[in-house]
Parts: sequence; C-alpha cells; structure tokens
Amino acid sequence: MSAILNGTAVLARLDKLDQGVADATKASGDLGGDVDIGWMILCGALVFFMQAGFALLETGGVRAKNAGSALAKNLLDGAIGAILYYLVGYAFSYGVSTNPNSFIGSARFALKDAPTTEYATFFFQWTFVATAATFVSGAVAERL
Repeated sequence: MSAILNGTAVLARLDKLDQGVADATKASGDLGGDVDIGWMILCGALVFFMQAGFALLETGGVRAKNAGSALAKNLLDGAIGAILYYLVGYAFSYGVSTNPNSFIGSARFALKDAPTTEYATFFFQWTFVATAATFVSGAVAERL
C-alpha cells in the first residue's frame, strides 16, 4: 500500500515540476529566437575575422611596396560590399517577390519593410559576401 502512495506522491511532484517548467517557458518569452539571433551574430563575427586572415595572407604574398594597396583593397571589399549588399544584394537574395516563379527577389531593398528578426540574417550573409569578394582580391594581387 505504501508503494502506491509513494507512486501517487511522485506523480504529484512530476505534475508540479511540469507546471513550473511551463510557467518558466511562458515567462522567458521567445528565448529560442534570441539565442538564434545571438548565435548568428557570433558566427558572422567569426566569419568576418576570416577577412583579416585573408588580408594578412594576401599582404604576405605581395612585395612590400604593394602591401598597403592590398590592405586597402581588403578594407574596401568589406565597406563597399556592405553598402551594396544592403542596398540591393539582400533584396535579390532574400527579398519577397510578387511572382512565385521569379529568380530574384523584388522587395526589401535597403531592408525596407524587413522585420527586425532578419537583421541578424543580413549581417551573417553579408560577412560571407565580403569574404567571397576578398578571394578575388587575393587572386588578382599584383596583377591589376
């Protein structure tokens, strides 16, 4: 008989624990979305640090007189890439289109009408755009 009472007590405690977890989840709001955004920003920053690594690699591969121009090209890759990706690139990649069969997006130029939850996605994708542009910069070092 005491085993049945102990089993009932355990079930009652599990119900209380389940209710506590539900209350904590409700109080935390959308914690999962916040963690996702933080993770995307962290990963984007790590990808952007690749930009510095490629700048050092490219600078080491050119003559000393061209080191300044190699570093300037890498800096401009990131800066101009950010502006252009903000103005048109993100809209082409992820913008909503009125035509379901369209190849590129036709809305959200300069992030207009984009929800704030997409800003982290924009940053993450821009870091890859900037890094890809740096590949070309390194490939044409001392050739242009």
